Amino acid sequence: MNTEQFDGHTPGPWAFYTMGADEPHHSVQADGWGTWGIQTPITHGADARLIAAAPDLLAALIKEREENARLRRQNDYLWEHRSSHWSADDDAEMDRLEVEE
Repeated sequence: MNTEQFDGHTPGPWAFYTMGADEPHHSVQADGWGTWGIQTPITHGADARLIAAAPDLLAALIKEREENARLRRQNDYLWEHRSSHWSADDDAEMDRLEVEE
């Protein structure tokens, strides 16, 4: 999934609301923004909760991808420099890879 397609989305947190006594339906609103993210009533509460969780789910996905990339860099380094002689230079390189973007 290309997460860049979501750049500029309305920031979270988003919340869902149940409305209507006779025919309950759910809506999603970006909290604190005064605008409705979803204007069409949503008939299933689970759908509304999933939509409301979207900003948090996207942030978690991006964070996990960054962590995965960091671990891949470290793994590549370890594979390229595998030997029985580990040095302080190797420790320094691992530290550099830890913070590299």
